[in-house]
Amino acid sequence: MGINQKNYNVSNIIDDNEKVIFNKNYRESLFENKLRFECELEFLQSLCNIDYIKHLYDNKYFNDYNFISYLKYLNYWRNKPYIFYVHFPICLYVLEILNNNKTNIYFNHANSFQNFIYYMKLHWLYFNYQV
Repeated sequence: MGINQKNYNVSNIIDDNEKVIFNKNYRESLFENKLRFECELEFLQSLCNIDYIKHLYDNKYFNDYNFISYLKYLNYWRNKPYIFYVHFPICLYVLEILNNNKTNIYFNHANSFQNFIYYMKLHWLYFNYQV
């Protein structure tokens, strides 16, 4: 069974402190678990890619309930031990912004999404990750 063929039963979304419940009868193999880990990490880190964020915005992914639920599910990457695998910490900040319930309203205003992209460009131009 491929990663796109899984059927998860997701509980209703209440607020930022929600818990997502998956089907308890399904058990992932070790390979599927590792593959899901890598795919979710890659997706999370792609959130700091400006072109990818533009693609998501242009295709109206931020208005899709399932996509928003998936973004809320990805909040577990903020906790130990998962946070140690994240190479670009800005992606966690972008995830926090996208998980804000008011983000869709903000992005619908004129030039607000362009301002968001502008600040991401400034981050990539001037922030130094070297310690």
